[in-house]
Amino acid sequence: MNTSITRTTSRAALATRKPMAAADVTKAFFARRAPSTIIAYQFDLKLLEAWLGIDAPEAGINALAEYLFASNPGTLNALLMEWVDEQTKAGLAPYTINRRLTAVRSLVKLGRTLGVITWALDVQGIRGAQGIRDMRGPVASDIKKLFAAAQRMGAMQLSIMHLLYTRGLRSIEVRELRLEHLKLERDEVLIRGKGKTGLSPITISRSTTHALQIHLAKRGNAPGFVFTGWSDPESRVSHRWLWTTVKRIGKAAGVAVRPHGLRHSAITAVLDATDGNVREVQKFSRHKNPAVLLNHYDDARQDIGGKLTRLLADEPE
Repeated sequence: MNTSITRTTSRAALATRKPMAAADVTKAFFARRAPSTIIAYQFDLKLLEAWLGIDAPEAGINALAEYLFASNPGTLNALLMEWVDEQTKAGLAPYTINRRLTAVRSLVKLGRTLGVITWALDVQGIRGAQGIRDMRGPVASDIKKLFAAAQRMGAMQLSIMHLLYTRGLRSIEVRELRLEHLKLERDEVLIRGKGKTGLSPITISRSTTHALQIHLAKRGNAPGFVFTGWSDPESRVSHRWLWTTVKRIGKAAGVAVRPHGLRHSAITAVLDATDGNVREVQKFSRHKNPAVLLNHYDDARQDIGGKLTRLLADEPE
């Protein structure tokens, strides 16, 4: 059996190939990325482009890439440090500033990888940018109130509650759900997980399926997004829309809640239900790194630090 691979491009042709340009880097930069990541990176890079005073709307991100790659590394580091400082003084969250800087650093890094430049950025993001991380979310009694309120409000709200809590989906995963992604006959939906480019099937509860079926009966069977704020089913709802919808459910229930807080609650609940079985819970949460479950969710669930401080103070739990 011949297993040799036919070489379609000669080594000589590769050796004489023209060097890559900035446009080639930007094309590669956005290739094979999830649509939500592309939108976020384009937004962040456009902000820097405007801050630098680059006025070339017809060139897209290419004009910014050309500017970055043609810059003196030291000067560019100084400019980005100034950009970070201005955003900090403006009161932007450290996480937001670091995310924007990451988009720029990733573009420059790819330029180096592809041989367009020979240097890398040294400017660092803001340390300690995570801030307060409460991974617990609403407690069980509040979750019951939220579901009761959502049921009173309608099938759409109840479906959203089920997807965010019962299956622990992320906001973008709910908003990206399309009609063709629903396989309700076998209690499944197809989602594009965090950092993924393809769709994967995940099992949902029968109650989630039932809520979605009622919602779809009102929505209609036109192809498009499952949740849409407009008459056009091809208009995907925004994060703000989902946030507002969940906030309204919370207001009706008398519970402070946000979309991602429901995912926190779900993960904490399944950790309790499995007696802290991180391997099983990782299948539910779809975290790539199980250390996230151990370092954040499980610590918050057990409050180990609190138990030990009460032990040292000789106080009852």
